[in-house]
Amino acid sequence: MNGKEQEAIRLVFRDDDLLYVSIHALHKISKYSGREGAHPAISKLGSGEWENKKAKAKKKVKDIAKELISLYAKRKQAPGFAFAPDSFFASRTGNIFYL
Repeated sequence: MNGKEQEAIRLVFRDDDLLYVSIHALHKISKYSGREGAHPAISKLGSGEWENKKAKAKKKVKDIAKELISLYAKRKQAPGFAFAPDSFFASRTGNIFYL
């Protein structure tokens, strides 16, 4: 890149389309996980099928994010219970397990 060599992983798509991912961005890819024994459908980069798959994946991510935000908002609003500090005896008894 920019005349400099760097390590990358090569991803192969349909019609031998290649996508190189820098080792610094490996967290952005993951192994395909589908039905055991089933081969994944391979799309051509930039095709309508590829764009549809990307759009579906983005929508799922947004839906999960909305659910998480809603869940954490509900948790924040839920009343909690604060336990009283341990008595001297309780703290001494508990501490013997950490020796």
